[in-house]
Amino acid sequence: MLQGNGGQEPPGDSGSGGDGKGAARDRISDLPDDLCHRVLSFLKAWEVVRMSLLSRRWRHMWASAPCLDIRHPCACNARADQRRYEAFVNNLLLRRSPDVPLDTLHLSWTHSGAVDTWTVYAVRHHARAIELSGTGHYPRPEPEYTSFLFGNFKILKLTHVKMYSELLAQLCSRCTSLEELELKNSSIHGVTIRSGSLRRLTMVNCFTPNSLLVDAPGLVLLRCIRPYSVVPEIRNSGSLVTATIMLDDSCLLHRCDHEWPPIEDDGDDDDVFFAYADGSDAENPDDSESDDDGSAGSDAENPDNSESDDDGSAGSHAEDADGSESGDDGSAGSHAEDPNDSESDDDGSAGSHAITVFGGSGILRSLFNVRTMELLAHRGEVLLRSQLRNCPVFKNLKTLSLGEWCIGPDFDALSTILEHSPNLEKLYLHLDEDHNSRGEISPSGRPFTCNHLKLLKITHFKDDTITRKLVEFVCQNGNGGAGSEEMRKAQDEAAESSGKSVRESQSPE
Repeated sequence: MLQGNGGQEPPGDSGSGGDGKGAARDRISDLPDDLCHRVLSFLKAWEVVRMSLLSRRWRHMWASAPCLDIRHPCACNARADQRRYEAFVNNLLLRRSPDVPLDTLHLSWTHSGAVDTWTVYAVRHHARAIELSGTGHYPRPEPEYTSFLFGNFKILKLTHVKMYSELLAQLCSRCTSLEELELKNSSIHGVTIRSGSLRRLTMVNCFTPNSLLVDAPGLVLLRCIRPYSVVPEIRNSGSLVTATIMLDDSCLLHRCDHEWPPIEDDGDDDDVFFAYADGSDAENPDDSESDDDGSAGSDAENPDNSESDDDGSAGSHAEDADGSESGDDGSAGSHAEDPNDSESDDDGSAGSHAITVFGGSGILRSLFNVRTMELLAHRGEVLLRSQLRNCPVFKNLKTLSLGEWCIGPDFDALSTILEHSPNLEKLYLHLDEDHNSRGEISPSGRPFTCNHLKLLKITHFKDDTITRKLVEFVCQNGNGGAGSEEMRKAQDEAAESSGKSVRESQSPE
């Protein structure tokens, strides 16, 4: 952490040794508080506390850190000492500067119920963002909805949890400042997400046993990635600007609340800092005495008891956080486990491809006003193709990404979407590498006009034939005589990329 220049300070620096030599200057301590807090936001809370040993400047820096990351494995991990961990967190919250608002809290689920207490602390201290992960717990934990009530937080991210109607309803109705809701690998047993303040909604790998209605008039960003069982229905979507819909029919075949394939855990809650001293599993950790080595003072059962009067609402609002692009590649398998092995309350067959089973009624119509849209799925996808019968005109659409599902032998699905996208400027086609299943390509799709199309990019392909025919089809039908220079350039670039791909595939190993 300490930096110097060959053991000597830069010109003009005065060292602690008096002669300016032999001691390096602590340059990090010269950073402004905001930047120091930014550095601390990337560290776990116990690492932040340990940094108080660096210098006098850092001695109390931890007490004013606006971001707290207290993610830690639960005692069911059999390695973590839950008493020491909870004592540290409780004392940390008690000794934290009471006049410094808490911006962000990252925490992971514990069986003791301490998570609810810590969430209440964050809500009462006007946290802007709360992130809770239940990864590693089976069955999925159920957060207590009362912990989130009357909060002014704008961002809520929940991973690997189970949500019932009451939790969803209370979050949407009582958390009137909530602008961003992210649900990952979770089981959603509620039926409605209705909010007047919600602006960004992300659902990744979520299981929904019943129909789910999303009614958020202010929603500007929607990401629905690999829904299980049912695709949500979207209403009052006139404000929607960016939408990503990634479907896999094999995921939609799961018809009960069973353990579905989890997504890759990108959390940071596997660092067992509060481990047992001997490093071995403990048969009964509750029988052992706590050996707290944290820097906080006396233990506290409830850190909020000291500030029970601090339940007011924060009047200020933070700036909107930009929605990040999806990092999922939609590479879910093409086959699902036998859905008949699980119980189902549905009166239809779980293996059926009926649209009434998959939900998502009017999904394309709900995206009529978007400027950026991703519709990604594998070949043979049912829901999106069925919705093309009532495809709306995407008059504001500028950037469009499509998957293999719309690249049939006749290109009819592709031409239908392009026909309804008159102002499209950028088109991205993401093809599956397994091109042998496409059959003979014979483009016969309806003509369309995209006078403003400037960019055509085809990715994840190995077959130069399909690439060439796609480029020719779009160029011949798409520009209507306008923008020919841009389209010729796109055609040349696509042809060059195709040739390069073929050369690479034919090159000797």
